[in-house]
Amino acid sequence: VGTKLYHIITIGNSLSAGSDGAPVSGSDTVFDHYATELEPTCYVFTNSSKSIVDVRGGCYRGNGSTAEKIREAQLTGLAAYRAKAGAGTVHGMTPIDGFVDFVTDAKDAFGIAPKFLLSSCGLGGAEIETWKRTPSANIDPSTGVDAAETPWTLRSEFDAMVNAAKTLATAQGWGYEVLCIVYKGGEQDHSDSSFATDLEQVIDEINADIITPASSCYTGQQYYPIWFSSQPGSNGSGAGAGSYNGTYAVNGILALHDSGDLHCACPDYAIIAHSGYTGSAPDYIHMAATGYAIVAAYVWRNLVRKMMNAAAIDPLRIASAVRSGTTITVTYEGGEGNPIAFDTTLISERSGTTKGFRWLVGGVAQSISMSITGNREIQITIPSGVAGDLEYAQYGHLNAATSFTSAEQPRGNVRETVGFSTSIPGIATLYDWAVSEKWSVA
Repeated sequence: VGTKLYHIITIGNSLSAGSDGAPVSGSDTVFDHYATELEPTCYVFTNSSKSIVDVRGGCYRGNGSTAEKIREAQLTGLAAYRAKAGAGTVHGMTPIDGFVDFVTDAKDAFGIAPKFLLSSCGLGGAEIETWKRTPSANIDPSTGVDAAETPWTLRSEFDAMVNAAKTLATAQGWGYEVLCIVYKGGEQDHSDSSFATDLEQVIDEINADIITPASSCYTGQQYYPIWFSSQPGSNGSGAGAGSYNGTYAVNGILALHDSGDLHCACPDYAIIAHSGYTGSAPDYIHMAATGYAIVAAYVWRNLVRKMMNAAAIDPLRIASAVRSGTTITVTYEGGEGNPIAFDTTLISERSGTTKGFRWLVGGVAQSISMSITGNREIQITIPSGVAGDLEYAQYGHLNAATSFTSAEQPRGNVRETVGFSTSIPGIATLYDWAVSEKWSVA
């Protein structure tokens, strides 16, 4: 363990690049915590052409063609990790920065400090299409494919980081592998009904290239990296009423969890809609430093289990929804197996829902009431004994308005009563909140 460099990479859109993850002005307790050297065995790249040393290789990762390209030849060294305000001060912490707080867990597990390299090659505005090895011709060059520098793509940047890291590790006499990839995106894919299929293709391509000799990013490792994601929030900004369907990505992430392609660590609404900390950025889409650190905490909880070949913790979710007359009995699985509760204090109840639930018959929402009737059971009373669709934390993902407020955030109120501890300043406990999903009930 101590003689190998483990690479942890985040890819996706502006959230994977850490948009809004640095304080706009003054001090931020969480950001300031990560801006100090916490673990000397956690590294980021140094870039020979950039003065900033951060998780993005010092490059500006704003939308599309305004971004600076990550080039293998310029990633020439390693430096101790510290949170930084990125180039242009647009970016800060990312969904993997918080891993440095948990290296002590790995020390306890292995008896020696692993070496971690943290890297982001996310790009603002990037749709999942742009992460394919060969993006479709209809993708705008400004969002990931530079026609003037063919064959540069976002995959080229991922390959650059992997190949540079392998070269640097070899020079130190260390082994090397890509341990974990965190995909953070989906908000931009509101018109992509094939989102799950597209993301699965990206995962399959990267996995194959990592273990295949003579590929674009062969590492020599025998195993695929461990993939994680979280259910994205919505993206009202610029979408327009009637033109947006955020459920493609929300449901797609859960589908790929079920197929084993990735592990869904948490729903983002549990972060950006939470009243107990400043997890959300002002647009209620991106995250502040606290929010990104929380994503890392949810991911790490399962990554360390997978590193030790232990069973991962699945997201808290509906196990069954069975109707008998005008009563629907909903049971839960996943999480850490603790009793569930309704919590409208930490997360306010969204207007138009009951604790985040909606019951639709023929697409029309019906009035419902509910109560918790067991440790992990809810009974919902519906107006009439007919079939319909039961939604949880889905309202607001469909046809979002062009303006997006805190009140319009999709969210729900079901969580476990017992949480897990965290080292994030000011946040002693995190809970498993139920993921967004939709059930057809006969």
